[in-house]
Amino acid sequence: MYYNALCESLTKYQNCGLHTELYLHVFAPVMTAYVEWVLKEAKASGKQRLYFLARDGWQMYLTAQKLAEARGIPIDIRYLRISRYALRIPSYHLMGRTCVEQICLDGMNVTFETLSKRAALTEEETNVLSRMLGYEERRRERLTRTELISLKERLSDTPFFLDCVDAHSRKAYGETMRYLAQEGLLEDIPYALVDSGWTGTMQQTLILLLSQKKPGIRLCGYYFGLYELPGKSHEGYQAFYFSPGSGLKRKAYFSNCLFECVFSEPVGMTTGYTGRGDCIRPVTGGKQNPNGTRLIQNAAALQCYVHAYCTQIKQNRTFDADKTPFVEELLTRLMGKPVRKEAECYGAYLFSDDVLEERLKCVGEPFSEKELRSQNFVRKMASKLGMTGEKTAERGWAEGSIAAGGRQVRRYLRHVRCYKYFVYIRKSWKDWF
Repeated sequence: MYYNALCESLTKYQNCGLHTELYLHVFAPVMTAYVEWVLKEAKASGKQRLYFLARDGWQMYLTAQKLAEARGIPIDIRYLRISRYALRIPSYHLMGRTCVEQICLDGMNVTFETLSKRAALTEEETNVLSRMLGYEERRRERLTRTELISLKERLSDTPFFLDCVDAHSRKAYGETMRYLAQEGLLEDIPYALVDSGWTGTMQQTLILLLSQKKPGIRLCGYYFGLYELPGKSHEGYQAFYFSPGSGLKRKAYFSNCLFECVFSEPVGMTTGYTGRGDCIRPVTGGKQNPNGTRLIQNAAALQCYVHAYCTQIKQNRTFDADKTPFVEELLTRLMGKPVRKEAECYGAYLFSDDVLEERLKCVGEPFSEKELRSQNFVRKMASKLGMTGEKTAERGWAEGSIAAGGRQVRRYLRHVRCYKYFVYIRKSWKDWF
């Protein structure tokens, strides 16, 4: 079925170029397999509505509309315009002091200014806070893990910071709740969330917000993959490709950053909500997705592919076998072991791992000679443990950065893989104990 859909799509996309050709070979069947799984799980559990979460859920949403019709599954498919930032800001005042944990999450390029923006502080408030904590001259310097932990403790004991966060949170709360109610999340109907996944915090934050109007509410989420969960319980979280306690090899050969780049929506990120009564609209701050042109091409290619796949369904050419081994074959080759042309093509997507998507860089930007050496497993471990003053170079898709550079590719891909295995084994042990 996947092969026939590919052949038909390539016939329509002759001379489409490497980018679209790779998308049709790899990402279109991966997305189709995932959404097929979501619809199957939703039908089996009696869900009547699915909310695909912006923006990673955009191409999932488009695929689900076609597949549900072809499969004859009567389910209400909706698209929810939210973001980590748009949900976290109104929820901070409900968390109290513990909101600092989310504000101070580690990332690839976290600075004092990054934390200030995560908390929605104004420029004036940021200036006051930087003077109070001695960061006036270091606001844009990247924080090491040790520095971030220290700053988190100081922020937790700074009343001025906590008061500012609380005020901005309360201001954003009302319109956010009206938007969620407008979209039907408070209705008494069995529904589920659908997203890329990774840590499950979006579902956790939604539960916190919705429980203010509907105490005891429980949500179910279907995710492509989950590295970890916000709590010990796995109830309400279902993963397709890997989960906290399984899929170690799949995690080691996977790039969630590249996944987000390829499957995003062309529009900008939702930063809040505005409006009155029953007409609340998402606000994007005027920014568009920097990968917009490519994403429009991806969505068009995907719809062509899914249309061809649905033709197979209507001809009763279908099977219910587990499709994750097939997905693993595709993703492992491109994400975990890319060749140079693939890395140069897909590494050109712009990416930021911060909630406000600032300081964009190419997800597979080639490493310099010095940066490449910092990917050595031993050196990287020493840096992460604070044993050296060296800061490890970070990329969204390290394997692509290595392959695009073309220097000692096999050697450094092994180092990256060893580091990933170590990280995910360590997380599994922590979850176990």
